[in-house]
Amino acid sequence: MKFQKGMRGILHALVVVMALAVAAPAAAETRAILGPASLADREAPAEAFESKVPVERIADEFARDMFWLGAGLSADLLSTSWALRECPSCYEANPFGHDSEARIALKIGTASAIGLTQYRLRRAGHHGWATALRWFGVFVQGGFTVNNSLHALRGK
Repeated sequence: MKFQKGMRGILHALVVVMALAVAAPAAAETRAILGPASLADREAPAEAFESKVPVERIADEFARDMFWLGAGLSADLLSTSWALRECPSCYEANPFGHDSEARIALKIGTASAIGLTQYRLRRAGHHGWATALRWFGVFVQGGFTVNNSLHALRGK
């Protein structure tokens, strides 16, 4: 039974990784299909990496984004585990998160997707949208955490 639970978690993590891989740029897929290219083709032009905002200007804000994102997701994982342990009638409502490994994989996938979105928004100069996304994520994860904690405290 433990082997099956572990394999289920690995399969969930694999699904998350595959979902993230689908978002890869089409150029990378074309290069993979056509086979190895010359060294000149492998180097991207300098214009491809230019953006409106230099990385140095957004590093502190991005670190704050990741801190709040990690704190919210960690609190949700902790409160979910607590509620499932303390409340016999409670269950995980997410259809992909029925065991702890799957929930961890989902949180890693969520952190990666939201973190990448915030980074790209900041690189494009949309600091306000990135900050709004940060606080929206904190609000949503905070709601999940409060709900789980109330169930754990009440035991029902």
